[in-house]
Amino acid sequence: MRVFRQRFGPEGHARPSRVWYVEIKNPKGVRVRVRANTDRDASAELGRRLEKLAQLKGSGLEPPLDLARWVADLPPKTLARIARLGIVAPSRVAAGRPITEHVREFIQSLRASNCAPRYVQNVATQLDDVCEGCGWRTLADVDRSSLERYLHDLRTVGRLTEDGEHEKPISVKTSNHHFASVKAFLNWAVERGIGFSNPLARVKGLNADVDQRRIRRALTFEEIRALVGAAHSGPDHKGVSGATRAMAWRLCAECGLRVGELAALKVGDLDLDPSGPTLTVPAKVSKNKTEARLPLRPELARDLAPYAAGKHPSASLLDLPTHFKDKATRWLRFDLARTRVVDEDGEAREIAYRDASERVADVHALRSSFVTQLVRSGANARAVQVLARHSDPRLTLNTYARLGQHDERAALAMLPSLVDGPAASSMRATGTDGPSASSYTGKNSPRNSPPEQSLPAGTCEDVRGSSRSRDAESASSRFGVVTAVGIEPTT
Repeated sequence: MRVFRQRFGPEGHARPSRVWYVEIKNPKGVRVRVRANTDRDASAELGRRLEKLAQLKGSGLEPPLDLARWVADLPPKTLARIARLGIVAPSRVAAGRPITEHVREFIQSLRASNCAPRYVQNVATQLDDVCEGCGWRTLADVDRSSLERYLHDLRTVGRLTEDGEHEKPISVKTSNHHFASVKAFLNWAVERGIGFSNPLARVKGLNADVDQRRIRRALTFEEIRALVGAAHSGPDHKGVSGATRAMAWRLCAECGLRVGELAALKVGDLDLDPSGPTLTVPAKVSKNKTEARLPLRPELARDLAPYAAGKHPSASLLDLPTHFKDKATRWLRFDLARTRVVDEDGEAREIAYRDASERVADVHALRSSFVTQLVRSGANARAVQVLARHSDPRLTLNTYARLGQHDERAALAMLPSLVDGPAASSMRATGTDGPSASSYTGKNSPRNSPPEQSLPAGTCEDVRGSSRSRDAESASSRFGVVTAVGIEPTT
């Protein structure tokens, strides 16, 4: 690197320029000159950093975070000049533009990727809030500390409105959604070459389990059946007949449909093949953008047939209102208030939308009930995951399966007994009140006892199978294990 002043004027009368220049080698090894400033020390520092950038680019490495921020803070003319010389990529010139312009380009990229409109709108709103709340003007302003402070204020105090009042504090889950939106935006900027690195790449979200604001509960089989019956016999409500509402709740509880998928069903999605009726969820309305063919129970397919009779394949299957997708819980609460189930005391009660534990029974809770009933029926975990259309079985079993203490006891009762018959009375205590340890060191101790004789072939399997059958029957009678049957309304 060389720091110098250029000389101007005729020979013998040349005078040095006021501005210093630096001469370095670009990533291709070609010597280039860059105009610096009037201070020699500052010009030398500029040259050292540009030389470091050229070496890293020539090696195919990304600059460290402090050097990347320094590049983003350079004046636009200087940044454009070193980009023309090949020291940085031309895309880095865009890093000096306002961050709101990059956000708009990112949102356009999401729309072009066929992301769900609601998701795109949420990301746009969250990024606008974060950029304004953190005071970010360019990509160089983005840092972890300011984001953490802003999200902490949203969780503890709430967003400050234009009237000077604070909104309700957000939950940890909502805070994580803001964080994920910013992280996705920065990853996009790095991939496009606009940013050098993502300062949030290795940062994880907070534990949302410690601050759950909305917990769904799974309705029991009896509650779902009573709900379907009450809806079927109920009056029209806001333009939807009782029979249509009953069918909607059945599709959610027997197929695990989401409310958006339910509202978008077409007649052509229903296949009433007697050998195996199915319902197709198109990729454009499915949450994972993958087409799914869901098997239907014969009685559900039979009851769906009248809704498709005489209609064009592109017609709506249930003829639900356009706003049903966003307001479906209002129809469900109407039917819940009219549903009566018999409690343990033999008294009829309605199904509360929000129970004593603050758990809610909304439309998506019917999907949770679908998964829970499958698990209780003893279905294979992989089959439950496929029917729920989840990519991760942990989401199926940890989030959607709502099992209680009775289910755990019923599962234990399915195990074969290890002490059967007279053998149980022959066992002795081995704790502090039992025989001392020295009594087990004699000739009759387990170490000195003769080897046990092996059982005849098939004996273990026969004993285990018969024991499991007896214990399963006992569990079913004691804890009410539900066998999978239809939930069509009674007539």
